[in-house]
Amino acid sequence: MKKTIKGQQIDQIKIDFVKLCAAVAAKLPVEAIESPIRTPDASFARFLVMNYFRQTTKFSFAVIGTETFNKDHSTVSYAVKKCQDLEDIQDKQFIEMKTEFYKLINTQNMKQLLEEAERREALRTAKSDEKKKQLDDLHRYVRTYRKAIAKLIRTEEKPPSKRDFDLLNHILNY
Repeated sequence: MKKTIKGQQIDQIKIDFVKLCAAVAAKLPVEAIESPIRTPDASFARFLVMNYFRQTTKFSFAVIGTETFNKDHSTVSYAVKKCQDLEDIQDKQFIEMKTEFYKLINTQNMKQLLEEAERREALRTAKSDEKKKQLDDLHRYVRTYRKAIAKLIRTEEKPPSKRDFDLLNHILNY
């Protein structure tokens, strides 16, 4: 799929690939660099993506900003300037990230990048399955507890204690 702005276009697959390279170089998930998080790692990764497209294509700041992170031209201009400033002052963290980023962009390292992407996806899926299992266990516990409270109310002449209701509310609000 391609996006178009005033006749200029960047291949969406290339955008996703470059974002993935930046995310791996920053040791962050792609969602982190696409979000408005302002941590140095996430910001540097976004700067690298915008700077990469500025250096390797003839697209305007507006096109690069709109198509990569839905930002305006001034953000891309700032990113390009910030990359240059960070290189000039030899910022260690930025230089290491940039080196790793350009290693990953190199087609010889594409296999490594794809393996890393698959590993991250498998990890995300495993975490999702684990959370789903925990949630199912919690629902099973709540159902059991509700039945026990209902049985207690039916069988006892005195109402359940405040502690029982507080515990039930705590579980239901969890």
